[in-house]
Amino acid sequence: MTTRLKRLIVSVDGNYDRNYISSFVQNELFAIDSRALRAYIKDSGPDMKFTINFQCTECGHEEEALALPMGVSFFWPDA
Repeated sequence: MTTRLKRLIVSVDGNYDRNYISSFVQNELFAIDSRALRAYIKDSGPDMKFTINFQCTECGHEEEALALPMGVSFFWPDA
């Protein structure tokens, strides 16, 4: 997750230096702030929708299947 944030963050306090950003994420970004930032990125970023709409051929009932979440929680449920 840290590597992803290092690549996603463009600047910190106006500093665009990649080494500075890397150091900031590694040493100064608190876990609670990282979690909030990841939630913001998840809500605002483009993503693929892994759901399938289906219709029963017998009765015509339509429903959307459960989504298959392929985020970080798919591999690490406690993240």
